[in-house]
Amino acid sequence: MTILKNTQNGKAQRLWAWALALIAALCLSFVLGFASPALAADSLTQCVNVTQTVSGSPSKTTYTYYLMPLESGNPMPAGTENDRYRFTLKGDDSTKIDLTFTKPGTYNYELRRTEAAPSEDVVTPTTHPFGYVVKSGENGLEVIPFTCYDAYMEIRDENGLPTEIVLSNSISDGAGQPGKDGKDGEKGDKGDKGDQGEPGEPGAPGADGKDGADGKDGADGKDGVNGKDGKNGTNGVNGKDGKTVTTTNVVTRTVNRVVNTGDPYQVGLWLGLIVLSAGGMIFIAVWRRRKEKDHEDM
Repeated sequence: MTILKNTQNGKAQRLWAWALALIAALCLSFVLGFASPALAADSLTQCVNVTQTVSGSPSKTTYTYYLMPLESGNPMPAGTENDRYRFTLKGDDSTKIDLTFTKPGTYNYELRRTEAAPSEDVVTPTTHPFGYVVKSGENGLEVIPFTCYDAYMEIRDENGLPTEIVLSNSISDGAGQPGKDGKDGEKGDKGDKGDQGEPGEPGAPGADGKDGADGKDGADGKDGVNGKDGKNGTNGVNGKDGKTVTTTNVVTRTVNRVVNTGDPYQVGLWLGLIVLSAGGMIFIAVWRRRKEKDHEDM
């Protein structure tokens, strides 16, 4: 009898061991199933293209720029110090900056020129606010670049797909462009000549008896007055010369920010793990209770 019970207990223990192994395998597959989308593309790199162009003959053509995050913890390029990435552009020049994102969220930045331009030079603009909305997609992280000077504007190509951000800066000597000359007015047409007057009526015949005096000829009709010549057209007003443009360097500026609505946490994953853990604990408690009961029956 004892041998039979021991055999039955051994089979029960093996059955329970297989059941526990199956639960562990299900938990592992569940975790990997939720984690795989995040592991599909755990990083995404975006390029910011900064350009500088020169027109006229400005006295200064070299300027320093700073890329700064508007929220603490935003990804920054290599070489950043004290949350500022510094670089210099000379004349007609450009540079590319790479930003790598590893989780969903909204990331706001600002490109700023802090050096003052000479009074006779103009450099525009002084500040570029921009950023990225990063989301979790079916194939990993997805991004939408945007700028927000006066309003939020997504940066997309002609096909509607997100594209590279280009931050353009212009340097000029500040001379206004001359106004265009006005066109001369057309000359008025010459007036037509007046019509000729009608001839006068003949004089009345003399009375009978005495020979009447010959009647006087009627007065000749006056010629019609000639029409006046048309006035010459007024000459067009010459365009005004452009005014000299001056700017004042902006040191600080309040920039519109896009609120971060990204959710980097996978709530479904943690709820699933909690449910599986609770089920495993209940299963182990029932198994131990049955094992103790079998020992009591022995």
